[in-house]
Amino acid sequence: MAIAKNFIITERIRMQFRMDAFNVFNHPILDFSSQDFNATGGTCMDCTGNNGQIRGILYGTSMRLQFGLKLFF
Repeated sequence: MAIAKNFIITERIRMQFRMDAFNVFNHPILDFSSQDFNATGGTCMDCTGNNGQIRGILYGTSMRLQFGLKLFF
């Protein structure tokens, strides 16, 4: 989910403030991968040594807020 506000500085220059919210409905994105993530493609549930253990959240996912400021010219 995102909210953005555009500000006009001059006729040709404008600025955008943006807030992005990740995981708004608080659903966990769990990581079922094995220790050898690249060999299994990240979809392994019953790999040797893990036996279906959930080891954390999925790599590369964010569960927080992100703010940004863009300048268009």
